Amino acid sequence: MFTNKTTIFFSLFFIGILIYGNTLFNDFVWDDREIIKLLSHLQIRDVPSFFIDSQSQSGGSIPLYRPLTTFFLIIQYTIFGASPFLFHFVQIILHVFNSFLIFYIFKKLLKHLITAYILSVIFLVHPINVEAVAFLTSEAYFTFFGLLALVLTISLKENWKTLILIYTSLLLSLFAKESAILFLVVFFLFKILFHRKKLITHILSTSGILLIYLFFRFVLARLYVATAPNFPIARLSLSERLINIPKIISFYIETFFFPKNLIIGQQWIVENINFNNFYYPLIKVALVFIGLALFGIYLFRKKNATFKVFLFFYIWLLLGLGLHIQILPLNMTVADRWFYFPIVGLLGVMGVFFIQFKSGNRLIKTAVLIVTSLLIVILSIRTIFQNSTWANDKTLFSYAAQFDTQNPFIFNNYGLVLLNEKKYNEAEIYFKKALELDPNYWEAMNNLGFSANLKGDKQKTKEYFLKSIEINDNQIVNENLALFLKENESAEELIRFLEQAVKKFPRHQKFHIMLMLKYIERGEIEKAKEICVKALVINPNPELKKVCPNLYLLK
Repeated sequence: MFTNKTTIFFSLFFIGILIYGNTLFNDFVWDDREIIKLLSHLQIRDVPSFFIDSQSQSGGSIPLYRPLTTFFLIIQYTIFGASPFLFHFVQIILHVFNSFLIFYIFKKLLKHLITAYILSVIFLVHPINVEAVAFLTSEAYFTFFGLLALVLTISLKENWKTLILIYTSLLLSLFAKESAILFLVVFFLFKILFHRKKLITHILSTSGILLIYLFFRFVLARLYVATAPNFPIARLSLSERLINIPKIISFYIETFFFPKNLIIGQQWIVENINFNNFYYPLIKVALVFIGLALFGIYLFRKKNATFKVFLFFYIWLLLGLGLHIQILPLNMTVADRWFYFPIVGLLGVMGVFFIQFKSGNRLIKTAVLIVTSLLIVILSIRTIFQNSTWANDKTLFSYAAQFDTQNPFIFNNYGLVLLNEKKYNEAEIYFKKALELDPNYWEAMNNLGFSANLKGDKQKTKEYFLKSIEINDNQIVNENLALFLKENESAEELIRFLEQAVKKFPRHQKFHIMLMLKYIERGEIEKAKEICVKALVINPNPELKKVCPNLYLLK
């Protein structure tokens, strides 16, 4: 049996490298560059701060609490440096491991090796997963630890040692991404449906790891629910977001079955109830889920042994979709990578369906195998092509712009490509187009400030940065303005600005350090001491530990 599993794993590994091999030569794209920039300022010794300080791992306007993902990325950066090839290789390997874990779960629950293998291959090669593999996201990390916990539960005899492994995996999944709370529900559901022994113990243990996570996130890191207030979907009220749900769910189901145009950064919203944007998607979604529910009722009435398996994966699918239907507003309306968890539920439901209606006729079996193989080949070709669009920022955003001509996000990011090519005037055209489509797009306004600064227009630079702060008073723009003031304005103006900044962003160490240095320059040692102590509380790095005591030697 070990040889069988080994053969299957290496076949998945070979397919994964074959299909995703062209991503190995891709550059860092989109937010990857910001992640690498952040990693360049972190070291292994900063690991404890990843778990107790959200700002140590997120320099963006939306603070994130994903300490385990940050930990693994800094390990890679420490070993490999800023090598896109090796970062992409790790993403592929994680995806392969996830495919193998999915195979194991399907094999155990569906009890049909060929079906389990085919479904795991579909997960491996499906183009909807490209965004989770070609991009440095947390999806593969949290999914790996969540699936591992489930595999350990299925395969190992229950004792205190295995329980420690299982619940450690679930906790690590939570530390990789908050979406892993879904795995706690899935794990509990599995216990109810398939393994009710020691149910109270598992309820208490699951509650325990959730409390540990909440303590680290809310008490130590002091990061609550991270929202994205300046994105189109997030500006809508809850009732307005609800009318987007049918189209959102329809998007994921349609993209799974017909992955034609895979576009990043989708910011569309449904503002009015009409046939095309509400009723038509609602009808399609209703037909799919009512059809699945009727299939479940059929299995239940037949007292079919696979009913529990169907119910398990059906709820898995609903949970995964439910997290991303904008009840809590996110920074995009839809994203391919957000289907990385729910796709497992959908594949599981499909597996139950295929097993239920499998035929003993050899001719039919052969025909089904040929059609399935052909579909896998088509999906693989589509994935290889999609990988190529992630080669660099220019290919990524120019591809997206072909299909999404009303997306300010695409215009803004293509403007950044031109900015990096020193085509400042052209870049500004795209930033302004983004602002025409969305006047509240602070990033486009911020980038206009960058462009003006590179052109040497100090007045426009300051004006754009201040306008960006009016739209969204976040630490990124404040930091940009602080650096501009440091180089171009008086020390008094910079100090006034920084004194306000440390009040607005009490957990942002850079503002404290900049203010401390200005106080030292001006001979205001007592104020410098006070700020240095606050900076040490945020992150007690060795450099500051040397600076603060020395301040007390100054008169």
